[in-house]
Amino acid sequence: MTTSLYNDLKERMAEKYNVPVAQIELRMTHVKDVKVNYDYLTELVEELMNAVHEERMDDADAYRTRIQDFAMALEDRQYAKTNQQGGRGNLYRGISTTR
Repeated sequence: MTTSLYNDLKERMAEKYNVPVAQIELRMTHVKDVKVNYDYLTELVEELMNAVHEERMDDADAYRTRIQDFAMALEDRQYAKTNQQGGRGNLYRGISTTR
């Protein structure tokens, strides 16, 4: 995972600053103490549900991506994988778009 994040970040920085990827060098520090802000997660889920209810699917997709990013950042990888299974359908399941 670290290599994947490293490469993705280098590519994004190269694109943003218009420099070759080879010129970017990054250093990483592993942090073991992580606090999870479940209030933020709750807020994201509420916003996702509101966007789906209001049929703002582009916004809903953006919130889905942010929720997935949050889940992937969790230290408990198994929990993150559980939240990722099923992709879009899993996050939208049980949310009605009818009024």
